[in-house]
Amino acid sequence: MWNQSRATGFAGRLSARAKLMVMGMTVVGAASGAPYNPQHLSAVQLDQVAEICRTVMGFEPSRPLFENLWPGSPDPEALTNNYRGCVASLAGFLISVPTVWAKTRAQDECQAKGLTPGSSELGLCELRAVEATSSRDAVETPSLVVTPFSEIGATSQPPATASATRRRQRTACAEIGLVPVQSAFESCVHDLDAVLIAERMSALYQNR
Repeated sequence: MWNQSRATGFAGRLSARAKLMVMGMTVVGAASGAPYNPQHLSAVQLDQVAEICRTVMGFEPSRPLFENLWPGSPDPEALTNNYRGCVASLAGFLISVPTVWAKTRAQDECQAKGLTPGSSELGLCELRAVEATSSRDAVETPSLVVTPFSEIGATSQPPATASATRRRQRTACAEIGLVPVQSAFESCVHDLDAVLIAERMSALYQNR
C-alpha cells in the first residue's frame, strides 16, 4: 500500500535525479564548445566580456567546474568556475551601463542648475531626467579597449596579494564602462570578489 514514507522517499529520489540531470546538462553545455553567454549578450559584447575575464582577471574557460552553492550569484548554472562567474557578473553589469550613465548625466545636469544636494528639488529633477532618458532609445554601450593584465602590473598567474586582486577587479569594471564614482562600480567589484569566494567556499563544502 502506498504510504507517506514511500511517497517521501520517491519524491526525494526524483529531486536527486532532477539535480543530476541539471548538472549533467550543464556539463554537456560546457563541453560543447559554445561560448558561455547566460545574459544573451550580442556576439561583440560577449567577446569583449570574455576577453576582460581572460586578460584582465586571468581566468580561462578551461578551468575545472565546481558545484555552484549559490546559483544566480552571479552565475545561474549549477556548475561554475571563476571564468563563468566572471562572464555572468560582468555581462549583467554591462547590460546596466546605459542606465547607470543616464543616472550620472541626470545628476550632473541637475546639479549644474544649482539645486542643493540632498534637497527634494534635486531628487525630483534627477528622477524626471532619468525617466525621460529611459523613455528614449537605450544609449549604446561604449566600445571597450581591453587592457591585458600584464599591462596593469600583473604576472602570468593571478597575484596573491589582496591589493593586486582588487586592482584587477576595479580595472575589469572600468573596462565595461563604469567609473568609481558610480555605486554600480563598487557593486561590480564586489561581485567579482564573490566569484573568487565562491570557489573557496565550494572547496570547503566538499571537504567538510
